[in-house]
Amino acid sequence: MKSFRKSFKNSLWLILLVSICGCDSPAERLFKQQIQITNEAADRMESGKWDAVYAESVASRTIENLNKQQKLKISPEERKQLEEKYKPEMEKARARLTSATQKMSGKPQRRPSQ
Repeated sequence: MKSFRKSFKNSLWLILLVSICGCDSPAERLFKQQIQITNEAADRMESGKWDAVYAESVASRTIENLNKQQKLKISPEERKQLEEKYKPEMEKARARLTSATQKMSGKPQRRPSQ
């Protein structure tokens, strides 16, 4: 019985570890990272802490993320699935960034056509 409890306890730790680390594919992690970058940029603009150095950092991180996506050679099926899955979150992040940009510049921004 003691051995069973020990193996059960070890199994629970393994499950906990996997759930914390996540089982996302590398492509999914990159999609999530791009949403995070966009939200961080919106946060920075909304807080009034936006500057040229941070703008360069955001641009660099975005380009790096896109390059990593290209290197992964994500299949069209997986890309479509991820785009559909994360579309609401990405649209929300982009809307926040657009709104923050408008407030910062005092001018409405045109939404890029897709």
